[in-house]
Amino acid sequence: MAAVKPLSPLEIAEVLAKLQAVFLLSEESVVRDFMPSLGLGRNRTWLDRYLPLTGLDERSKNELLADGLSLEVVFALPGLAVAERHHLLDLFKTLRLGKNKQSELYSLIRDVCRMQGLSVGALLQQPELAEILAGAELTSTQKAERCKEALMRLRYPRFSRAQQAFHDLLKEAGVPPTLRISPSPFFNSEEVSIAFSFKSEKEFRHCLGVLQRLDAEGVIEKLVQLP
Repeated sequence: MAAVKPLSPLEIAEVLAKLQAVFLLSEESVVRDFMPSLGLGRNRTWLDRYLPLTGLDERSKNELLADGLSLEVVFALPGLAVAERHHLLDLFKTLRLGKNKQSELYSLIRDVCRMQGLSVGALLQQPELAEILAGAELTSTQKAERCKEALMRLRYPRFSRAQQAFHDLLKEAGVPPTLRISPSPFFNSEEVSIAFSFKSEKEFRHCLGVLQRLDAEGVIEKLVQLP
């Protein structure tokens, strides 16, 4: 027996809307008697989230029917102007993101737009992001990674500056790849982690020597004091 294909978010929205508009059922009845069979339980919040989807423009509705968008993005669409929706849909199509990565990237875009008072379109037209998206030599995966990095710098400018300064210090000090020095997450403490690997006593002593040199040159002190 063939598996039944799950309903797309738009199909669920249309079912809920028809139960009220065509069959004249009350919200209480829809929530109590029908939403559980749609996999939504009896939480009225889902009704408020799904119903606005029926008012989307045709292109956005078609994207919902394809069921390739994360629910976070789906429920954000009604709150955006048509042009803004299309900018977002074009972006996800270009980057070919899975649903989890869509949600992650959308959260960054939403936050940066709020912080800078920008529309989605204006944000994506900023030079760094526009250059990434137009890069013919980049794969969709590379574009997605670079877009995320650029948005992270915009969303967390202080953290990004500290991260870059940390990286620059290590590079200038000539730290070898066998020695891994890492800051605390988001630089929320002065703690610095150090790990190294070795295959011989000679390599072990070399790593210790590098650490002693970094300490003598004041690099360790600078790393601890960041940001």
